[in-house]
Amino acid sequence: HCGPIVEVTFPTFEDSGRSKGYCGVLFQSPKAVALAIELDGNELDGRWLRIQEGKMYLRKWEEVENGRRNKGRDEDENGE
Repeated sequence: HCGPIVEVTFPTFEDSGRSKGYCGVLFQSPKAVALAIELDGNELDGRWLRIQEGKMYLRKWEEVENGRRNKGRDEDENGE
């Protein structure tokens, strides 16, 4: 569909623990985010989708990607 998902978060209210009714999805790439945004307004299993790009998740993706790259670079330098 859109691409690999790294993480899904379901924010809850602190006092009741109940869902706030939305979730955050961290995709593996910005291309996957763009594909997901194209689904905004479509119906899925009887529910209308409202999809917005979250800058927080784009920053998180950059952090994850940079960490992955740095880890690979460290392993190459150490012969691991």
